[in-house]
Amino acid sequence: MYPNQRDVAVSPIFYHADSQSFEPPVHDILHKNLPPQSDIASIDEEIRVSQIHTAPSRLVAKLTALCDPAAASKGLISPPRRLPAEILGEIFIHTLPPFPFELFPSQTPLVLELVCRRWKDVIRSTPALWSSIALRLHKRSGRRDLAVASTCLARSGRHPLSISLELEWQSLRYRGSDRGYPALALIVAHCERWQTVYVEFQLMNVLSELADVQGRLVSLERLHVTSFTADNTPFEVFGLAPRLRFLDITATGYKYIIWGGAFGLPWKGLTTLVIDERHTNEVLGMLADCQNLVYLKALISDYTCPAGIDGPTIQLAHLRSISLTLPEVPTILPKLILPALTQISFTTITTKNSRQDLWHVSTGLDILLSQSGCVVRELALDDKVERLEARDLVGILTALPSLTELRVSDGLKGMLQVVSKDREEMRNGMGSESETLKI
Repeated sequence: MYPNQRDVAVSPIFYHADSQSFEPPVHDILHKNLPPQSDIASIDEEIRVSQIHTAPSRLVAKLTALCDPAAASKGLISPPRRLPAEILGEIFIHTLPPFPFELFPSQTPLVLELVCRRWKDVIRSTPALWSSIALRLHKRSGRRDLAVASTCLARSGRHPLSISLELEWQSLRYRGSDRGYPALALIVAHCERWQTVYVEFQLMNVLSELADVQGRLVSLERLHVTSFTADNTPFEVFGLAPRLRFLDITATGYKYIIWGGAFGLPWKGLTTLVIDERHTNEVLGMLADCQNLVYLKALISDYTCPAGIDGPTIQLAHLRSISLTLPEVPTILPKLILPALTQISFTTITTKNSRQDLWHVSTGLDILLSQSGCVVRELALDDKVERLEARDLVGILTALPSLTELRVSDGLKGMLQVVSKDREEMRNGMGSESETLKI
């Protein structure tokens, strides 16, 4: 049975099929959906643009978060921190001031301990940094001197020691006490390790405080002695030092005593001798025992023509360099035979005599060169007292035909320029090697 016609729903597709105003519902849905899609796309674009703008900020923040710890730890991986302790210790050694120097908190090595813990550990474990001990022995600094000596001896291990002692009799004894100076006694107990010694004293009797070192200086190589006493007491404290090679003496009071042998030192082993103002006979007396000498520096104090020079002629086969302050009279130079001599340094002093000869003749340099047969390559001239003339300079250069290096004081530089104008005279007397003379 057919359903009631009123109950039959008429499909809208067929409803008004012939009507031109009819639009399918699906088209209407699609048309109405376009604005949301456009809005969504616009929002997506805004999101994408905002992400592009915010990305650098996020990256910067991330980079900062990574860099801050790296920067904080950069110092920990810096090259100085990666240096081996041995190399760092060697660098610290080169920061030490020239010896002798006293140990102060504001100077190396103590001040370097304050940088960081590693530096402190390296410094305290480097014996060479603590092997230099300088004491100005004074009763008011007794506790400090004892602390310095104790600390340095403990931290220096078995390293050779450099010792500097300024001795004063009044300072070596405490008031009302006869127990001596504890810091000095501690240093003396380690005298087998003494390699370099500076000793300065006013009276010879203070050397009794060093009596215990005699015969025990097995490592001593360099000795500097300064004294202004005129005492005649023999100086024998350093007499037994088999390795002594360097001796520097400033002892005005021993001017005549040294020549007489009171200065009991192992002269035969010396290779370097530096002495203060002496007469020629004194110097010759010392040089007679210095057969292994390589370098000599001295001030010859004969101010008048030395008719009394009766010392022997000394031949030093190994001496290569001399530095002499000497007058314009034939003093020590004619008494020396130096076949190995290659370097000369002269400093002029004023004399009472007026000379007629050229300087190199008046001083006896020509005799030295003739009897030595040496080939001098380097010459230094210091004429602060203005005793040299242009003809003297020509004579000196003529006497040294193999000279390759010349150093002159300021007063001689202008004179040298004047002399060099006469090239023909210079070339006639000087060898071909002097054409490359370095001034």
